[in-house]
Amino acid sequence: TAQTEVSKEELTKIMMKCKNETGMMDFNVTDIGKIGSSKLALPQEKYNCTMSCVLKGLNIIDDMGEIDTKASSDVVDSVMKDHKPEEVLRAKTVMMECAEKQKGKNLKGCEAGACIADYILKSQSQLE
Repeated sequence: TAQTEVSKEELTKIMMKCKNETGMMDFNVTDIGKIGSSKLALPQEKYNCTMSCVLKGLNIIDDMGEIDTKASSDVVDSVMKDHKPEEVLRAKTVMMECAEKQKGKNLKGCEAGACIADYILKSQSQLE
């Protein structure tokens, strides 16, 4: 079962582990609610893999690549406490939309994080 409260420390630990695995050091999962927060000069595959790793670490994505919307909503609430309400809402919306898209597709590995990563990259490039 997914845990619903995620501490900053725990999130940082998961992100560090994933960043070390993918070599993507400037990744921050809470950027999901920000739009145009950072320019990404990285291959999208790397971004997908890091996102996938973090979401699996948080138990938001299971082995079948399915997004647990209840868990994702709770995790967004706990890790984005200090973010603007519209960023929190946007993050939850992305999770819900991607959950719909990924249902029954059995996405493996980095593909599981691709929908969410893609959304962040698109929204960032729109504002540059």
